[in-house]
Amino acid sequence: MFILCLSNYFTKAQNLVSNGYFEINDTCPNNQYQITYATGWLNAGGTPDYFNACATINSGFNVPNTVYEYQQDCCNGNGFSGIYTSSASGNNTDREYIQIKLSDSLITGHKYLSTMYVNRSRSEGWAIATMGMFFSDSVISVPSSLNNFINVPNPQIKNTTILKDTVNWIMVQDTFIAMANEKYLVIGNFSIDSLSDTLKIITNGAYYFQAYYYVDGASVYEIDGTCNTYWDAGYDKYIKAGDSIRLGTINTDNSVYNWQNSLSGATYLSSNNDARPWSKPTQTTTYYVTKICPNNNVFYDTVTVYIQTTASIKTFMDDKEIRVYPNPAKDKIYVEGKNILEIKLSDLLGSKIISTKEQGIDVSGLNDGVYFITINADKNTSIQKIIIQH
Repeated sequence: MFILCLSNYFTKAQNLVSNGYFEINDTCPNNQYQITYATGWLNAGGTPDYFNACATINSGFNVPNTVYEYQQDCCNGNGFSGIYTSSASGNNTDREYIQIKLSDSLITGHKYLSTMYVNRSRSEGWAIATMGMFFSDSVISVPSSLNNFINVPNPQIKNTTILKDTVNWIMVQDTFIAMANEKYLVIGNFSIDSLSDTLKIITNGAYYFQAYYYVDGASVYEIDGTCNTYWDAGYDKYIKAGDSIRLGTINTDNSVYNWQNSLSGATYLSSNNDARPWSKPTQTTTYYVTKICPNNNVFYDTVTVYIQTTASIKTFMDDKEIRVYPNPAKDKIYVEGKNILEIKLSDLLGSKIISTKEQGIDVSGLNDGVYFITINADKNTSIQKIIIQH
């Protein structure tokens, strides 16, 4: 879920990963090894995959019906990638990497916030911790003689906790200082097997000895400490009763945070004032967060934690019966759902811009920014945020 300060967001910050959500493609995938069908993305080692809703359902590379399992897009969109990241062999094999040229070179000495969302395939038996984002001043090409392994022990962004969730997309995020006008972003596991902090999940099956991850929502923003560039409180979460999950994102500029919940009583948060509190609600709960910057700029966002007691994975992922995509959107927004009565698009101040029953909305004439879309259906109402970026 994305957030917007009430002043000049898009003139202050630009995602340097032009197709970070894998929405744009020149060809719909129909087989393995087709990451290059996603516009701008390159193969940096191995045989990385591409999944998109435009693929036929039975191809195995459709979203959400992948060859590995049922998996929805991280961000109400249509596409994501998939890579192998480790194996139990212990010789650094089964590695795959994807890369993209940034829309502009990083500026040496400047600070950047980099984010991606990852999700472990439940059809593979292992989980790892060390998914990373490596920024290079030149394109990376790894010869197969090296088992497609890129040995960069300390990439600029490196996760440190086990990534075992197969339902939620987990945010990997950190800040770093550019050192050499880097031009390319490479995503994968850059640690040797013995230092990848692997965890065995499944003990049998055809692929029990490997780790495979979906990757989506890659972004790189320059941050200047003035608290008017970029902030993202995270997407909605899905957990089983009794589980906990972390909300929010890192605090890059000494802001003050205030979390509240939609229900009376306890918030079930580890802290109401932490930028990244842990949540353990006993029922589906929407959290409202206000971020107050040192310069008095204010950001608002909501994150809903959905509680599921007993259901299949597919039912679990389909709890929200309304789907809005793509996000970000360029020319059109599409809404999927049953018995939709009205769709309203409004700006951050609540002013209604569009009211329609059509499930395809032309937004080509609207300014770049973040909007609210409200879908009134026969049995429920869904309010979501959507970015328009031409």
